[in-house]
Amino acid sequence: MPYKVSVIVPVHNVASYIERCAHSLFRQTLDEIQFIFVDDHSEDDSIELLERVLDAYPQRRQQTVIMHLGEEIGIPAARKAGQDRAEGEYITQCDSDDYTEREMYETLYRTAIETDADIAECEFWQDNRYFSRLRKHPKPSNDQVRDFLDGRLWPYVWSRIVRADICRKVQFSSYNYLEDWYMSLQTIFYAQKISIVRKPLYHYCFNPTSVTHETAQVNIQNKMDECMANFRLVHDFIMQHHPVEEEAFLVKKVTVKEKCLPMWVRTGDRCWRRTYLDTFPEVNRHVLFCPRVPWERKMEFLYVLMGLFPMIDRLRNAYRAILGRTVLEGKEERSGVMCRRTK
Repeated sequence: MPYKVSVIVPVHNVASYIERCAHSLFRQTLDEIQFIFVDDHSEDDSIELLERVLDAYPQRRQQTVIMHLGEEIGIPAARKAGQDRAEGEYITQCDSDDYTEREMYETLYRTAIETDADIAECEFWQDNRYFSRLRKHPKPSNDQVRDFLDGRLWPYVWSRIVRADICRKVQFSSYNYLEDWYMSLQTIFYAQKISIVRKPLYHYCFNPTSVTHETAQVNIQNKMDECMANFRLVHDFIMQHHPVEEEAFLVKKVTVKEKCLPMWVRTGDRCWRRTYLDTFPEVNRHVLFCPRVPWERKMEFLYVLMGLFPMIDRLRNAYRAILGRTVLEGKEERSGVMCRRTK
């Protein structure tokens, strides 16, 4: 069967989530679809649970590949291993702790074909422990690299399908944390046309044990190093292929500071404030006055300057817990961006 879309799913110790993910994939309305699960040396029963779900969808058995790696190689290498087996006209990634709407890949493929796009991407729900937040795609401009740097094109590999010949050009990072930045940048750079589906079709879910959210102190310095390494890959690729002034990296540098801030604070190190300010110190004087920096980042910067971030972070998490409990108990329905109960 010629596949229209190949879906690559890295799997590593996600027994609590893999069944939900697999059900959402095998229920897709697109028939000509290939599923490639890459077992990155899981030590739990993730693969056994996956096989059990697959048994309930015998029509998907021939469309499914389960790759077993002899050792843990990390997310970027697992993505590449899956891509090497992909046969689809378009290729996409799906994280094994997330899930999709049934019509996601049929909608994206139809949009890509109708608009002759190299990339078709959708909006998504950001599901945390308490509620779901609708993430609407910003309006892009005509400069895709600038859009990437300013956040108008998202650096997510799971909300888009990409033409296979473009995927073959992509170089993969060796570092896990923020690895999707480097991968997404390349696909965006090589694409001639990107079409956006103004509909949330993917659920990005909170997983406290994932690379993004895991905060064990022993791993924090490694995550910070990986974050900086992936930023350098992005920086060097742009300067080689689409040179811009250094000021164009301001928003991405502020984002790196923001990504690392909670990790520094949770170490209990009293020097967290100085560490934050010393990361890309050249951007500190621009954060508050640059219109391209989101107001949330500006407020966070102010909290750091005043030494209030740890308290604000605790209050914010407490508020989210209270609000989320209220929504989940059905006593209040939020309007606007936080409007769905987490499934």
